[in-house]
Amino acid sequence: MPNLTIRRLYYTVRDVREIAKISSQTLRLWEEKFPVLHPAKSKAGRRLFKQNDLDTILCIKKLKDAGYKDTKILELLQNAETHFNIDDVIERKHKTEKRKFMHEIFHDLEEILKILDEN
Repeated sequence: MPNLTIRRLYYTVRDVREIAKISSQTLRLWEEKFPVLHPAKSKAGRRLFKQNDLDTILCIKKLKDAGYKDTKILELLQNAETHFNIDDVIERKHKTEKRKFMHEIFHDLEEILKILDEN
């Protein structure tokens, strides 16, 4: 049986916390740091998040988990294509980090060979 995702018109703070596995404080902080998050307010003043807001929150979480800083996350969120290519963005970051690490190892090995050649 296929796993069906139920989409709603609005999600409460509690819904978002449970779906994204983040605290209320983290959610509030992200609302302040990332102006692309702008939940609606109910008549009682409670924050209500649309599907687009939830997708953005999940995107932020994914980027945070991948080690991105807030300034870079904000830059990526302002790029409309990021939401569709978030996994590609994270993969490129990992590939760049791996290349840098391999280059450092290669450099260290060259240094070791120089030392061995001198002796």
